[in-house]
Amino acid sequence: MRKAQLLSFAVCALIAGMAGAQTPSEAPPNAPPPPGAQPPHPKGPCGEILAACEGAGFVKGDYRAGNGLWGDCIAPIMQGRSEPANGKLPLPQVSPDVIAACKARNPRFGLEKGTAPAPPPPPPPPPPAQ
Repeated sequence: MRKAQLLSFAVCALIAGMAGAQTPSEAPPNAPPPPGAQPPHPKGPCGEILAACEGAGFVKGDYRAGNGLWGDCIAPIMQGRSEPANGKLPLPQVSPDVIAACKARNPRFGLEKGTAPAPPPPPPPPPPAQ
């Protein structure tokens, strides 16, 4: 009888210890982010472009209003286009070096899904033989 009580106590203590090991603010490493949480920004030059667009007032999901983050700001910058006709905000100034570095790091950044990146320009012709 005494062994059964000790075993029951040990099992309860073990379960209680496991339940307290993870506080509600901690999430398992592979858990999806909570609703409303923003995904982390990309780092490096692509993150600079994203931050410039957000700083200029572009908002994720507002493409119908003309100030969408991806379609109205990032895509035109990455494709070397001017702001869309329905654009409500001017595009932020982004250094061509930052754009080139972002394309080198992530050629698909700012492209629609299913769109292939533009092929690199052809090499210059060799100089004429003399």
